[in-house]
Amino acid sequence: MNEGDTNSFIIGKMSQKDALEIANNWKYPTPYDFYDMTADREDYEEIIDANQRGDHYFTLTKNGNLIGFFCIYPYEETEGEFEYGVGLRPDLTGKGLGTEYNRIMLDYVKKTFKPKKFG
Repeated sequence: MNEGDTNSFIIGKMSQKDALEIANNWKYPTPYDFYDMTADREDYEEIIDANQRGDHYFTLTKNGNLIGFFCIYPYEETEGEFEYGVGLRPDLTGKGLGTEYNRIMLDYVKKTFKPKKFG
């Protein structure tokens, strides 16, 4: 995957350093704490293992700061359809950034993967 720059945001393949930061340190307040990677062993193991992450996990940074991440997987049963997940750094949630972040992520996914449908 090539890194992409979208309005001063940088999207790139997730590094091991960023995976460990997200998995171990991103903690959301109750009732959103179920988004903590440590709350789900399977999610935790997937994000910290580079082989499991593969080419599916990406980060969004701005001015060198990790802002968020997303993952995208093609559905095996249906060509051109993808499942995706997103995460925003906990201290940035609730500040009206979700719409812009999702637009940036979706624009990148559309250009890079050319999906017919998201799930």
